[in-house]
Amino acid sequence: MPNGRGHDARFYALPGPGVELRRLAEPPATRDAYWKRKASRVSPTGLGRIAKASDAQLPMMGVGSLEQRLANAANFGGMAQTFEVRLGDLVLYTSGERDPYDGEVWAWSPAEVNRIAYVDGKGDLYVAGADGAGARRIARGDFLLPAWSLDGRAIAVVERNARKKRWDVYVIAVPR
Repeated sequence: MPNGRGHDARFYALPGPGVELRRLAEPPATRDAYWKRKASRVSPTGLGRIAKASDAQLPMMGVGSLEQRLANAANFGGMAQTFEVRLGDLVLYTSGERDPYDGEVWAWSPAEVNRIAYVDGKGDLYVAGADGAGARRIARGDFLLPAWSLDGRAIAVVERNARKKRWDVYVIAVPR
């Protein structure tokens, strides 16, 4: 099924023990509700709120007139942009390359767990309280798209494999 970007989207049902993998004709009905919850900028309990910001700087290199320094800055790469995702005082993600879409680098846990999983700008996986307190790294890698299990005991993430031709999925147990 074309996804509007010239690629075919494929949906599969992940089987349980003794069940075969099967391709679905359409995306599951729960997909939109899942992404709305995962990508929300407010935690399920209302305790935490994600804030996104960006900043741009034009480095002024060299000596001479303002016009000459602007020309030099443009010749050496132009503007330097920084994208940041915060939860209160906690910086979840910082990158000079691109602004992540909502839910790409963070996921709220189920409300009763009241935590957030996030991937920093280096790709490492962290867990913190929904208010940003007690952040700790639980895995090093080049991860994206954290997703909590329904019971809050594990987080699934994706990572490009060494050949960069496909994505691998990992499930990581969350320390209590």
